[in-house]
Amino acid sequence: DAQRTIALLAFSPDGRMLAAADDQQIRIYRTTASWRTDATEYLCQIPFSTEYTLRFSPRGESLLAGSDSENGIHFYDPRTGHLINQLPEGDEGVAAISADGLWLAATDDNGPIHVFDAADLSLVYTTEPHVTVQICLAFTPDGKTLLSGSRDGALRAWDIPTLQPLGILYQSPIPGQFIRSIDFTLDGKSMVAGLSDVPEPRILVPNY
Repeated sequence: DAQRTIALLAFSPDGRMLAAADDQQIRIYRTTASWRTDATEYLCQIPFSTEYTLRFSPRGESLLAGSDSENGIHFYDPRTGHLINQLPEGDEGVAAISADGLWLAATDDNGPIHVFDAADLSLVYTTEPHVTVQICLAFTPDGKTLLSGSRDGALRAWDIPTLQPLGILYQSPIPGQFIRSIDFTLDGKSMVAGLSDVPEPRILVPNY
C-alpha cells in the first residue's frame, strides 16, 4: 500500500469523510477533530480503479467514482462501500453533480456530454459529439451552467439543462496545454482551474 500513488481525493460535504483513490481501489476514512495528528478511522475499501471522477454527492449519501477501465460511473455508499447504482450509459468516466443535487453531467473520452436527472438517472439532454476530448466537468454554484475543460485548452460553458453552448470562457494560449480540473473559490465569484504543466491552480475567469 505504501508504494501506491494517490490519484484522487475527495472530502464529504460535512468534512467527516475522506475518500482516497489509487489505481486499484478507493479507501474511505472517517476524519476526526485531531485527524491531522492522529490516525484516521478506516471505514471501508472499494475495489474500483478510478482515473477521472471521485466526488461525494451534495448531501454526502453517495460517492461517485468514474473510470473508463471500470465501465463508467458508479455510485457507492461511502459508509459501507456497497454499490448503490450505476449510470446506465455505461461508458462515461468524467462526471459532475450540481450543488442542488438535481443534475448529473457525464461524458467519456470523445463522446458527447450527457445531462441526467440525478434522482432517477434518466437522460435529459445530450450535446453533439465533440472533436476534442473532455477531461473535466463542473457545475457553477447556482447549478445553471455546466463547464467543460478539454484537451484543446478550452473552457466551455453550457446552459443547464438544455446543454445549449454558451461559448468559450477561456482558451489557453499555450499549444498543447489542457485543462485538468475546474473548481470555484469559496465565495463562488471566481473560477479556478488546474492546467497541464502548471504546478499551481490559476484563477481563469474572475467574476464570471
